[in-house]
Amino acid sequence: AVQEASKALFLGQREGQIHAQAYAARDLAIALSWAGDLDGGEQWAIQALEMSRRITINMNVDTEIRSEAVKVLGDVAMRRGQFTKALGHYEAALGTFPFLGGGARKDLARLNIASAQARLKQPQARTTFTDLSEAGDPLVRMSALRGLALVQMDTGEVGPAAATAARLQAVA
Repeated sequence: AVQEASKALFLGQREGQIHAQAYAARDLAIALSWAGDLDGGEQWAIQALEMSRRITINMNVDTEIRSEAVKVLGDVAMRRGQFTKALGHYEAALGTFPFLGGGARKDLARLNIASAQARLKQPQARTTFTDLSEAGDPLVRMSALRGLALVQMDTGEVGPAAATAARLQAVA
């Protein structure tokens, strides 16, 4: 993924296509973050944000790139243990992506927010995890059940956490 994004960045630079460069920078941010290169992921997310501000051809392209880049910044902050910063990035990413629509993609964004809230001991996390534990998408449902079980364990609710874990096993 890093090689493909690097190639796309080179081609975008060669052709002077800022939107191609911004997409490639976003893709590099995602790939490097997933690979564990948090500094690289952060650097390319910031580059993608800067490039997206110069796009004039299509507002949706600009918004999509910004949303994904800000989400990467949230992922990086979360993995660094900077939960307040992660929460701010995740909320900003969801707020800048108005055409996100419903379904699993929006639910996954809500899970990111709830995960940061849980780390910060904010009660809203339980509500979001509970709501999403009935989601139609199995990945969303499993992630929500895992989050809910962790919140329950964190608050000393061993019995409910065991019941939630059993629900999780049934989904898996």
